[in-house]
Amino acid sequence: IYAAGLYGRAAEANPFVRRALAAGVPSLVVLNLLALLAVTALVYGYIELLTAVRGVRAWVMARSFELWVGGLVAAGLFVFANNLSVIILGGSLV
Repeated sequence: IYAAGLYGRAAEANPFVRRALAAGVPSLVVLNLLALLAVTALVYGYIELLTAVRGVRAWVMARSFELWVGGLVAAGLFVFANNLSVIILGGSLV
């Protein structure tokens, strides 16, 4: 939000966030809560499925879950770095 306030909505690379910023802070909060709800539902469903599976399939599913979570963390760190880039350098990494 700081970067959008500093450089305007046009500096936002994500079209969903750009549209939410245009609608105001409440819509941005709702968008983030919906994303959190979707990820929570996916994690819950995956863990339920993982508890029902045994053997090699369980091992493969557990490793794929770790890769998925690692991908989410990596994406979050990239978004954080991109936001810092916009604030400090005045431009996006994308």
